[in-house]
Amino acid sequence: MYGVFRLIAHVTPQRSTRLLLAAMTLGGSSLVALPLMSVPGYELAETLALVHGLLGGIVGITFAWQINRSTVSSSRIYVAARALAASTLSLWATLIPPVFISWCAASLSPCDPWIAFGFLPILPLFSSWVAASVGVVIGNLTTRRSIAAIALTIVIIASFANALWPILSGPQVFAYSHLLGYLPGPLYDEALRLPTSLLWFRLGSLSLIIACLGAAALFDSRSIDSRWLASTIFASGLVGFWAIEMHGTTFRFKMTNDELALRLSTTKQSNTVVLHASPAIAPEKIQQVFDDLRFRVEQVSAFLGETPRRPAIVWLYASAAEKQRLVGAANTQFAKPWRNEIHINDQGFPHAVAKHELVHALAAAWGAPPFGVTGRFFGLLPHMGIIEGLAVAADNPIDELSLHEWAAAQKKLTLLPDLRSVLSPTGFYAAAPARAYSAAGSFIRWLAETFGKEKLRQLYKHGDFESVYAESIDQLVDRYEQFLTGILISPAQQRQAESRFRRGSIFERPCAREVALLSGEGADRSRDDPLTAYAIYSRCHALQPKDPAHAMAMIVLLERQGRNSEAIERLDALLRELEVGTTSWGQAVLTRVDFAVTTGDEATANRLLDAMQRESMPPSIDRAMHVRLAAMKGPVSEKRAIFEYLLSRHDELKLFYLRQTYDEQDSNAVVSYLIGRRLHQLGDAVGAIEWLQRARKQTLPESLHEETDRLEIEASFRATRCDNVEAIAIDRQWGAAFQKRANDWVERCRFQYQTQQSPN
Repeated sequence: MYGVFRLIAHVTPQRSTRLLLAAMTLGGSSLVALPLMSVPGYELAETLALVHGLLGGIVGITFAWQINRSTVSSSRIYVAARALAASTLSLWATLIPPVFISWCAASLSPCDPWIAFGFLPILPLFSSWVAASVGVVIGNLTTRRSIAAIALTIVIIASFANALWPILSGPQVFAYSHLLGYLPGPLYDEALRLPTSLLWFRLGSLSLIIACLGAAALFDSRSIDSRWLASTIFASGLVGFWAIEMHGTTFRFKMTNDELALRLSTTKQSNTVVLHASPAIAPEKIQQVFDDLRFRVEQVSAFLGETPRRPAIVWLYASAAEKQRLVGAANTQFAKPWRNEIHINDQGFPHAVAKHELVHALAAAWGAPPFGVTGRFFGLLPHMGIIEGLAVAADNPIDELSLHEWAAAQKKLTLLPDLRSVLSPTGFYAAAPARAYSAAGSFIRWLAETFGKEKLRQLYKHGDFESVYAESIDQLVDRYEQFLTGILISPAQQRQAESRFRRGSIFERPCAREVALLSGEGADRSRDDPLTAYAIYSRCHALQPKDPAHAMAMIVLLERQGRNSEAIERLDALLRELEVGTTSWGQAVLTRVDFAVTTGDEATANRLLDAMQRESMPPSIDRAMHVRLAAMKGPVSEKRAIFEYLLSRHDELKLFYLRQTYDEQDSNAVVSYLIGRRLHQLGDAVGAIEWLQRARKQTLPESLHEETDRLEIEASFRATRCDNVEAIAIDRQWGAAFQKRANDWVERCRFQYQTQQSPN
């Protein structure tokens, strides 16, 4: 070891090596100033791994040359090991300052510096080690700088291609590189954990390092001992590396089409959709999803103005955990346009984002090669603002507000991101995701509605607004913002938008990765271990005190522990902090009303409900408020039945009490609505229609009346009563969002009827 440190002392003073190591140290240390890197976690670890993977080979070459010049005769393995150890330790030394600074910065902040520290030894340390090994081999192969530079460049390109090829040719979205580190897939999944697969992969890296050590000794022609030991070490490392690589699917750092098809073995196929589904999903659910996917393909084709040229391939996973294990990206649904495929989790019906992902796959015919999306520099630089904007525009997601209303509300709240930046080749991810997606989608849909679909398909090729529309992006955005100004937004809609878009991007939220991990753990423990879950959410609240969701979770957990007085005290304090009339305030008020009723404090419940009525609340809050108002104004049996429905964890009692109080009163519209809603949740479509129609014949508050119509449309579809779906869609006028939702069910019902006539 003394010889190793003496060698380092001898080599590092050389100008070129000293400057490179100093630059790596200073550059790595400066990373701490960037968002997410002030905490020693994945982002810092992967960036350092990338830098060391790219530059570490130069250090390995330098040390190999130095030791070859200074050593007359010695053991092959000893010489190679000294060069490898010296170069590796020098590279590791450059990691100490950035990691230490990041750790200190995290320690001085509220964040836990250890929450994701495990990425640091696994990513940059091994990448440095591999890079140094490759450098030593190249240094022993040649003494010419030009040849060494070419060889190192070839290795880096080969390493990048080896990591990228499985993503391009197969279904996975994670990437593993011995030299360049690890990409877990789309980083929308904020809760990043160190996967076991990465540990297995790094065992392969260790085998590669051993093989490089043997190779370096073999290429050292001036050493005096035989080649036998070097050959043995080289062969051993190579066999270990090959064995781990060949079992990549077993160790979960690789996935192939054939292997995934074995795991998702239920297959359904038509001329527009090929569905591969997990056998853990019920057959009737798979059929339902398959039919709806075919319907969505038809809708997307209509928006794009042309029929897709190839069927969409859909991989359907039973859970987020299954998708994370097999291909990456637990909760993020994703598409691979160049493969005409999408990967989605099993969710409610209709699937919330399947149509969005199908747009990516089906629009590939009009995207730029090689990836089938809007791209510049020969299609290699994706233009994410246009890519995601088109998907949102074609999806036109069904929600409480229409797509244009969401954007108009953002503008009114001064939360609308700068579309000139969002729609630039690199500016999309700088904005908060919810704002960027909605704004870009609304703008692209406005382009389609204003200028037609043919020009939109032209835009999707290269993203050049001026050549397609004969107007600059500045002029188009000015016209679009004038269009948004003309859309009327009610106070309730404005508050709803404020609740949806107030959350900033991950770069703006303190300790975002830690909170994401803790929130998931807290949700998992809430039912079985409320004490631990409470402590976890307390930590989340301390890290992000402006997010009321964590405080509300703590209050619910206090109630589950029977600590009602503490829960009420915390809730009252939270209500004093929240702005009156916001969605968060409304949710907190409703929870406080429930506490007041369960503790017999009806005066407080009535006072709070009266205060809510004076505010313009979003529809979901307004509906919940009117249900409670009906309970408070009705007889005792009705109040008991409604609050049993709202608060009880015993599902079997919900319908019993509601039916009982209806038989006693035989007139309450809200009780009829709740019975219909519950039957709809339980899958009794015919029964749900009967009770929802009873509710509709009586007097209901507007928000409940609209919700009754929405539920009846969905129940009518399930009961194959397309005539009733169309009748409600035609008769009711609840605004743009409701009409869009109703028309979607009308189109689905017509398509489903056609499906029964034709298997395709």
